[in-house]
Amino acid sequence: MGLNYALLNGASGLRATQTAINTVSHNLSNSETRGYSRQRVTMSSQAAEFGDPRRGGRGATLEAINRVNDRFVSEQVRRDRTLLGFFTSRERALYTLESIYSEDVAPSVNEGFDNFFNSLRDLTRDPANRGARSNFIGGADGIAGTLNSMHESLRRLQIDIDQDVTGRVTEINGLTAYIAQLNEQVVAAGAASMDFEDKRDEAVRRLSELVPITVLPQEEGTVNIQLNGVGTLVQDHLSAKIDALPDPSNRRLLTLEFTGVGGSSQRDITSRIDRGELGGLLELRDTTIGGLIQEGNDLALSFAEAVNAQHRAGFDLNGDRGQDLFTFADPLGDPAANIQLSDAIKGNPDLLAISSAALRDPVSGAVQDGVPGDAINGIAISELQYMVRDVIASVQTGSSYSGAIEVGGSYNGSFGNGVIDLQAINPGDPATATFFFNGAPAGVAFPNGIDNGGAGYTVAEINAILNPGNVSMTFETNGSDFSTGDQVSVSLFSRDATFNRKVAEGLQKVGQTAANNYQQNDIYTTRLSQSETLMESVSGVSIDEELLDLSRYEKQFAANGKVIQAVNELMDSVLNLVQ
Repeated sequence: MGLNYALLNGASGLRATQTAINTVSHNLSNSETRGYSRQRVTMSSQAAEFGDPRRGGRGATLEAINRVNDRFVSEQVRRDRTLLGFFTSRERALYTLESIYSEDVAPSVNEGFDNFFNSLRDLTRDPANRGARSNFIGGADGIAGTLNSMHESLRRLQIDIDQDVTGRVTEINGLTAYIAQLNEQVVAAGAASMDFEDKRDEAVRRLSELVPITVLPQEEGTVNIQLNGVGTLVQDHLSAKIDALPDPSNRRLLTLEFTGVGGSSQRDITSRIDRGELGGLLELRDTTIGGLIQEGNDLALSFAEAVNAQHRAGFDLNGDRGQDLFTFADPLGDPAANIQLSDAIKGNPDLLAISSAALRDPVSGAVQDGVPGDAINGIAISELQYMVRDVIASVQTGSSYSGAIEVGGSYNGSFGNGVIDLQAINPGDPATATFFFNGAPAGVAFPNGIDNGGAGYTVAEINAILNPGNVSMTFETNGSDFSTGDQVSVSLFSRDATFNRKVAEGLQKVGQTAANNYQQNDIYTTRLSQSETLMESVSGVSIDEELLDLSRYEKQFAANGKVIQAVNELMDSVLNLVQ
């Protein structure tokens, strides 16, 4: 029986060593396979039969083949991939935004404002000059077109980002379905599931680059995946779905609709995706570019309203009150996309209201058509280059303006946090309506008391009082006159924020956003590299180590073979003796 045990021990050693050699060869053949985790065999001894120590042990047995994997390190790699993905996904779009905004849009907008106001100043020097009027028309048309182009460029970039969003969503859905499929294969393969687990881990790592996830291992070998702040993406062999659908209420930009595992109803999760490649794209589209679009709209609206309000205060060559110089093709749309020069004025420069009053015949009092008059209103419009209109309040007037109209605000530092409280004395025609200062901030000088000796101050006189503080106001009504129930819009101009400065601030914001993105991208690239190096040291295949193991197992295999050979020779000797 002793020789039989020795023979069986040698055979068990051969089998175990052969499996170990197969495992080493599997590792070596996958040394360059992305996501592969090296495998290790675990052997154990077999106790003597019936616990009789005189019979000796029964050789070696293969206990398991395991993946070398560290869950903590894998989690760290996934977290770093999510953080890096946020910044890498934005690089191309930010480069485009920086290029467009810094080289094409911003200078042309500033140049457009300069051309508009400079051509207006040329016109004020010679209001009767038809060429100067046509040149100003061209400047006005040019700034409107430039604001249109700025808006179009930003909207085009938003649409391009939406195409990237669609691609990421399609990839997410494919990965979650693939992970659910691999969950099934892991369970079906049982102890031989290691290669399926590697494929699943690699898919999970890619998914973590796209969106923030949490991985929850299950006892049966599957993994459940949670989309942070949203819900379950993968549960056993089932997966959720994300759809990217146009949102009519948001310029038809894509919104993300989530359908849970086994569910049928959808819910909007766009605002909940704040990390990963998808989160980076959405933040850039909605916050960065969306903010620039809104600033462009505010710029176009404030510019048009300021110029129009002053232009309406003047008189054209026909002796008529000025009309709006700028209109909006779609009053409900984005102002920057729809601002345009008035068709009537574009076709007839005589309608430019450059004069502060209609020139009348001194004898008959009739308006003298075609006579330019003074250029005071044109000069007033040109001064708007150094002021940006900001609507700070809208108040409902009381009966015949008997109640006070209170307007508060910081006024961009001009009056601190003071409050201007105006009360109407003489309602009616906006040009002649008068008010008195029921309250005013410190530092305002009144030439003839707060009520102008009981007569009140007109809007023009109020502006003259406030102008030393670099602030002016205009009042607009729903009708032609101030009357009971009119909505009075009080507007503020400040020299602290010019139109050109607003453009420069947008340019600076783009530059800061891009620089910060590049810096953060470098930081998280380094962090991920360190994490992946650590993971490679734990799970990666080292050819040198595998060759050492191969040499060791080769000797072990040869030794067990010699045992069998020796036992075979001994048995032959025993048989010869018996014969």
